[in-house]
Amino acid sequence: MANPDPKHGRWILPLVIFALVGFTYVFVNNLPPASTPAAAGGGSTNTTVVSSPTTTTPGDGTTTTSTTLIPQVAAFLDRVADVGTRADALALDARTINEDWDARSVGLSVIQTELARIQTDTAALVAEIQAETPPEALAGAWSGVALSAGDMETAAAGMITGLASSDDGTIRRTALLDFEEAVAGVNISLDLVDERARG
Repeated sequence: MANPDPKHGRWILPLVIFALVGFTYVFVNNLPPASTPAAAGGGSTNTTVVSSPTTTTPGDGTTTTSTTLIPQVAAFLDRVADVGTRADALALDARTINEDWDARSVGLSVIQTELARIQTDTAALVAEIQAETPPEALAGAWSGVALSAGDMETAAAGMITGLASSDDGTIRRTALLDFEEAVAGVNISLDLVDERARG
């Protein structure tokens, strides 16, 4: 007949270990998720963005990304939306009247009046551009618009000076080219403003 195991305590240690493991598992799984500490001092951190992209996927599987502008930037772009159009119109008027004069299809008084009007309208556009205060993120690009607009004003005066000159028209035509180049500079800088606004 076999003797019963006299070491009754040999099963107690495994049971204790099993109980501890089970308790630890349950305890860890019931812990709340870790949270990210706030910025030093307990304050919140605010970041100003020019725009934020929103991506949507229509039913056809294509992906469309749109940009939502912050109100300050959107308002600024609305105010200056016609700058490029007005500059282009002035360049077209300048080209037309100079070519008409070269072809002698208009008289001296007509080109004098038209060049004076172009100069006045250019000065008004330049004043509006210089009076604008763009959002900080667009200030650098907008300075390029203002610089090229100033060149437009200089060239507009140069066409009038060239018309009054006794040369063969080279001064006036050179000023016309300078005017068109300045308008191109305005448009390039406007594209940069828009790109940075929607970046």
